[in-house]
Amino acid sequence: MMQTLTIPSYSSPGTSDGFFSSLTKGTLEVCSGEVTVSGMQSTTVNFQFNPEDISITREINWTTSDSRNANSTQNYSGSTGDSISFMLMYDATEGGDWDTAAIQAEVDTLVNLTRAAAQKADTDGGRTRPPYVKFALNAIKFVGGIDGLTIKYLMLDAEGNPMRLTVDLSLKGIAFGDDPKPLYNASKTANDTTVDASA
Repeated sequence: MMQTLTIPSYSSPGTSDGFFSSLTKGTLEVCSGEVTVSGMQSTTVNFQFNPEDISITREINWTTSDSRNANSTQNYSGSTGDSISFMLMYDATEGGDWDTAAIQAEVDTLVNLTRAAAQKADTDGGRTRPPYVKFALNAIKFVGGIDGLTIKYLMLDAEGNPMRLTVDLSLKGIAFGDDPKPLYNASKTANDTTVDASA
């Protein structure tokens, strides 16, 4: 059985002034102690606008003892984890600090957060994977790894720089928490290394 919680936001793209601009902005940042690819300029993704809505899904597994028997029992067999998805929007036509260079910087950070690096042997057994990140927007918290990233360029300037784009983002991990320790697997060991971001 799958449960999905959809949470509307109080901020929407295109409203950068007044009440909406004063609201707390969401954050997406690398968890403390995680290893990222080398050459990253930032380990935090800045939100120009909060997502319009956020979906959190938890899959809960049940098995039926005998599907042919109307009186069969339901047996809980665990959970396969949580997922979260939302869309970010960036718009350089709003002016201010959000120019094409600022938008491209956020895109670069997001892409680098999907690249694998060897994690520390004493925390996650040296597994090679992208870093765990934590998402927070007031009471909404999630920790895990990015498992989906779609960038849609809606407007480019004459030189091909992004003027407006959306990012569909999804993560797998643990909802309503910000501690990555339950995600760790220390069964393997490896040296702590980094991977060149230009690769």
